[in-house]
Amino acid sequence: MNGFLKYGKSMLIIIFLMFPIYLVFRIIYLISQGQKPNFLREVLMFVFVAYSLCLASQTVFPPYSYDYDKEAGTLSFFIDIKNKFAGVQFIPIETMKSYFSADIKLSKSIFKLLGKIFAFAPIGIFVPYLWSGAKKFVSVFLIGLCSSVFVQICHCFTGRIVDIDIFLLNLIGVLIGFGIFSLFGAFGKKKKDPVE
Repeated sequence: MNGFLKYGKSMLIIIFLMFPIYLVFRIIYLISQGQKPNFLREVLMFVFVAYSLCLASQTVFPPYSYDYDKEAGTLSFFIDIKNKFAGVQFIPIETMKSYFSADIKLSKSIFKLLGKIFAFAPIGIFVPYLWSGAKKFVSVFLIGLCSSVFVQICHCFTGRIVDIDIFLLNLIGVLIGFGIFSLFGAFGKKKKDPVE
């Protein structure tokens, strides 16, 4: 639970720092394109960008930590840059089986498994909603595939393990997200259809 709270604090700090930067660039973009902002779309766009940055901080960026000294009033930030490759795991289901070993509690195993899946689910929801050209299954599948591959490639340079199981779980998460988007899209369309 402490790890989850620490993760939450880290994400809030990232969102707080990136918000003014995002806002400035987004306003410049909208003005340059002559677009009239849609409030709901802009809120969802910011949420997606914030989510993407938070996801990248845990999967693409090198491992990092921070510490706040209350007495001195200083914030220290540490980046753990490794110059070695952690390894490769190309045996399907091997990592998933390790989650359910006798040494790990079942609840923790399920949490880890679902975490790997649903960490990528927002991609399958936000991408087709925000971009009209990516509403088809093939488009979302390819975006999810490229995102998962990109993350695993980045692991080669950040001291993390390249793992086929994590790749598959992330991709499954994107597809589940797209399934949720399609379900709600079909439901919304049905509600709008006139009753005969």
